[in-house]
Amino acid sequence: MDPEGLPWSMRIYASVEVLSSRQDGSGMIRRLPDEARRQIADHGFRIEPSPPPLTQYMFVDDMADLYRSTGDYSVDFITADMFLHAFHLIFAGLLEHVETEYLARALHDGMFAALARLEWMEPDLGDLGGSFDTARSMFAIPLALISGAAPGGRAGHAEKLAEEETARIMSAEGRMTSLITGGMLDYTRFKPRAQYTKSPEREAYFRAITWLGEAGLPLFNDDGSAITDNVRTMALMTLALDATGLWEKFAAPVDFLVGRADKGTFGEYLELTRREIESVENLTDPEKISRLADSIKEKIIPPKIRNTMTGIITREEEEAARFPEFRLSGRRFTFDSYVMNQLTSPRVGSDDNPRSLPRGIDVMVVLGSPAADKYAKSDALRYDENLARLKDEWAELSGNPDEPDTVYSLWLKTLSANMADSGSQQFFYRSGAWGYKKLLASSASWAELKHDTILCGEQSGAEMVTGELYAGLFAPPFPRGYIEPDPQTFSAVNHLASRLLDFILRFGYGDEDDYYDYPRKLSTFLDMCATAEDIARKEAKGERIDPDDYYYIKRMAGEWNASLLMPDGMELFNPDDPLANTMAVIADAATDFVEGRALYAATGAPRELFVYVNDKSGGSRIAKGCVYSYYEFARSLAEGRMDDTEWKKLVYDTGEDLRPLHPEWYSEISGWE
Repeated sequence: MDPEGLPWSMRIYASVEVLSSRQDGSGMIRRLPDEARRQIADHGFRIEPSPPPLTQYMFVDDMADLYRSTGDYSVDFITADMFLHAFHLIFAGLLEHVETEYLARALHDGMFAALARLEWMEPDLGDLGGSFDTARSMFAIPLALISGAAPGGRAGHAEKLAEEETARIMSAEGRMTSLITGGMLDYTRFKPRAQYTKSPEREAYFRAITWLGEAGLPLFNDDGSAITDNVRTMALMTLALDATGLWEKFAAPVDFLVGRADKGTFGEYLELTRREIESVENLTDPEKISRLADSIKEKIIPPKIRNTMTGIITREEEEAARFPEFRLSGRRFTFDSYVMNQLTSPRVGSDDNPRSLPRGIDVMVVLGSPAADKYAKSDALRYDENLARLKDEWAELSGNPDEPDTVYSLWLKTLSANMADSGSQQFFYRSGAWGYKKLLASSASWAELKHDTILCGEQSGAEMVTGELYAGLFAPPFPRGYIEPDPQTFSAVNHLASRLLDFILRFGYGDEDDYYDYPRKLSTFLDMCATAEDIARKEAKGERIDPDDYYYIKRMAGEWNASLLMPDGMELFNPDDPLANTMAVIADAATDFVEGRALYAATGAPRELFVYVNDKSGGSRIAKGCVYSYYEFARSLAEGRMDDTEWKKLVYDTGEDLRPLHPEWYSEISGWE
């Protein structure tokens, strides 16, 4: 009840009646549909169930373009969604630039030099069994993939196997034992996806990096005994690659962005090899190779994210998969993948009731979403206790000032901050439904995170209201817009973007003559974050909003432009691919090898948001903004791993009803229609 003794919903409904029924200069009466008015009266806001039509030409992407097309007298509501989405666009563009201009070259040069080093070493070492052939193939295959050449060299059985392995990679079908490593490989993961389908060069880079992260060389048998030839091969590869002095140019930037490898880093294997082998000549010494194997088993920490590709679900069989295996550039440990891994079989569930696929809600509840608690349920054995443990682990990890931050970990912390309560007393904010709007923003931004880092992170294995209704003659002299009152979100995005700027400067990717000028983009974005945080803090505390603040909010809507969000020089509209710049993206976030399917997290077309705002500075008004849409579903691996092109056609072209692909909790904000 308010001080006048009327329920909030009655007061708001009356306000909405007035705000949506005013007469414009043409004499037309514009009204919100009855259902929309009820939603705003009940919850303080409405999210349109259907996206607005695409404009004929896209300048940036559909969410940014909706903000940029705002009218002079429109009351804008700047959402956290737009800031999160803006960071994704900047990050994805920068990452593509760095990979194309720097990392692809570093990878090529490193593999080429390592092969040359092997050729130099072989005559002095004599017969090392198949170690030289395996090492040569491990280097030659990514070099061949990224350069488009055949992986051969000398004519022989080993080169034939490398060619056959490359053919398997190019076909990207099925799971089988690798011809080179002898370990199990899921070849479907070699299908280029996400932002790696834009050109043949990007596809080649995707396949090469996937080889580095997926082609594991087993070092131990199931009983724990060493596979001597493979241990020797690992030592040979680390010493050869280290001698080139080039590997750090490729590995260090990835470590900074995402984190350390989850299955033993190249540096850890190299350190043990140097200590136990001492010199290249000792690779022929069986005793030293045996000591190296013992050291690996003792010193290399088992991976936190453990999965197999054989469909096993028992704890006993899982233990056999704990022994270290060597990867040139292992998938990086990320906490969200760890959460999904810990909440699937065999860590939860039983043989009779396995839980072979996680859900995005698992991650969101661990990151701190109160709204997610209602839906983070499972009858699988040990689910609740593991979920509680993971919440504690995240609280400890995210609150530890000594824990080094990567761009990836800061992105997760930003999603966590976004779901926190700022204390705002606005009616929409205090309605229970707004928590699901925050959950929507964090889930969709998480999908963009998985999309942008699909090459790096380890994967868990098992009726439309228009803007006219509040515009025109009846708008205030100057529109009093609003920013989502979550200063902690904008502060976290600021910290995240600062870390990305540190990345550019540390690795020399921001020279003044750099055509892409990402330092300028990020500096502009940082200023926007700081101002948004300042205004949101005033809103949350119920303080006065200055005229300059309202001016900035109106100006901000137009700042989501190509200069900020798109790579400089990029063609903004491609008639041959009109969906290229649409915001919908998709990523496979987990794999279920038991039933042969993958879990997908995806964003779709944006939705318009209408919010009832009432404060002392601006009075009662309805503001309009944009929010994400989010989808989550499983699909058979037999259909191939879905990429952005296929997904965008479903979202924008086919007219297919995608509502069944929303997660269960989506009904809390979309079920009002």
